[in-house]
Amino acid sequence: MMKHTNLLRRALFFVLLFALCALSLMPQAMAAAITVNNPAITASFPDDFVVLTRSNLSQNRAYLEHIGHTVESFKRVVMEGDEGPLKIYAASADNANQFHIKAYGNDFSGLVGDIDSLTDAQRTEMENSLKASFDSGLLFFGKAEINSVPFYRLGAKGETSDKKPYCAMQYVTLANGKYYVLTYYNSAAGLSDADIAAADKVAASLNINRKTGGVTDTAVSIVQSIVIFAGIIVLFVTGIYIVVSIIGDVRERTRQTEREKLVIKRRTRR
Repeated sequence: MMKHTNLLRRALFFVLLFALCALSLMPQAMAAAITVNNPAITASFPDDFVVLTRSNLSQNRAYLEHIGHTVESFKRVVMEGDEGPLKIYAASADNANQFHIKAYGNDFSGLVGDIDSLTDAQRTEMENSLKASFDSGLLFFGKAEINSVPFYRLGAKGETSDKKPYCAMQYVTLANGKYYVLTYYNSAAGLSDADIAAADKVAASLNINRKTGGVTDTAVSIVQSIVIFAGIIVLFVTGIYIVVSIIGDVRERTRQTEREKLVIKRRTRR
């Protein structure tokens, strides 16, 4: 019986270890998650960032005044009106670090529909257009998969119209006939490892309601959340079983020791 218990406990230990390794590979959630609709976009930002959308501008008047705007001017100039491309604006307290999430369509995005539908010629056209948007300031250009959606991933540096330096990370995809663009800005001359890590972390939280073959990526994310939750339950139950099993083994060994002592004592008396 003891041998079977030990084997079972060892097997459960390896299950626990595997589950912990699997969960450690899941992207870590960040604070200040926010969702906007039309189109549906969800993203998370650092705790100390102010997150602005069209629906919460009036609750952030003090911050808008701090960066030189009123609710009306920010919506008109920065967000380009009620139907403008900028959907989420997140920034540090001094506005030096910013995240912009945009969604918009044009003839090209409407024609292609989804990034996976690009022909070779269209892919070349899109890549050349993205590279040209940063001119000579492009630092690197590659691809990344974010929550099952392919994105282009760019790093760049440059100067604003008033000759102030900036660096940027950008993530671009095509879905539902629209461009989805996450851009990180820092008012620094160069792109540091910390900038890249901060941008990648927010990008990992980005979810868009991408419709592919009747199944949306939101549905996929829900399934992933269920799997993670189930994994946590398995970890919890397995951990309890192992602890109870160990306690039971200790008690059994204690009882066995007491029985052996009693037998030895009786033999001695004889």
